[in-house]
Amino acid sequence: MSEWQPVGSAPRDGTPILVFDVSGHYGSEPRGHTVMAVRYSAYDPRDYRAPGGEWYALYGPCRADNPTHWMPLPEPPVTPEEK
Repeated sequence: MSEWQPVGSAPRDGTPILVFDVSGHYGSEPRGHTVMAVRYSAYDPRDYRAPGGEWYALYGPCRADNPTHWMPLPEPPVTPEEK
């Protein structure tokens, strides 16, 4: 796995990544320090008519409000059937 890198160098082309977020929210609830899988979106994924320009979680209403670092997603685990 790669080392954590400053978020300014993260891809903004929709590539899923991991971010370290110091003030993540789930809906309206603050979550504190969080590591989450996100992608950058120019549009709000909940309403594609609204501008986004933010880091959105891959699943659920979570949004990364203040990511400071990022790294590529790790490779998925190998299942017994794939060995």
